[in-house]
Amino acid sequence: MSQPDFDSRISRLRETFTESGLDGVIINSIKDIYYYTGKTINRMDPGFFVVTKKTSKLFVSMLDNKLENNGATIFKSLVDVKNEIKKVKRVGFDEKNMSVLLFRKLGSSSWKPFSRQLKSIRMVKDRHEISSIKRACRITLDIFESIELNGKTEVEVSADIHN
Repeated sequence: MSQPDFDSRISRLRETFTESGLDGVIINSIKDIYYYTGKTINRMDPGFFVVTKKTSKLFVSMLDNKLENNGATIFKSLVDVKNEIKKVKRVGFDEKNMSVLLFRKLGSSSWKPFSRQLKSIRMVKDRHEISSIKRACRITLDIFESIELNGKTEVEVSADIHN
């Protein structure tokens, strides 16, 4: 099975924010961070992916230090993240996933909403995603061909699938 091309995904992100008149983006959704980096962020700890026209940097909390040796930067406080973002003039942010409190701690008047564009990038599936969808469809078809559905309840079908 093919592997995700994270460099290509980040390139598409850069193209999109540049077309929107931005110099960078900050992403704090763990699902979006995973999509662009392949790194799983602990749900209970904040993580940030800052992408500019030239760099990309993943920030994780000290409690997520297993990622430090895997290319992430450990931040001790939000000041570390804020200092990185200050290097960028016009910043896009995911207003649907960032809390007001977090925005107040990190944001500024130069930040622009970017949720719609961020989600639109993920609507177009790459080679890896298409391969995964096809594989899931084959597995599902194999399962349904291997079990008898007639007259069974959902619970019975579920039990057959799990056996």
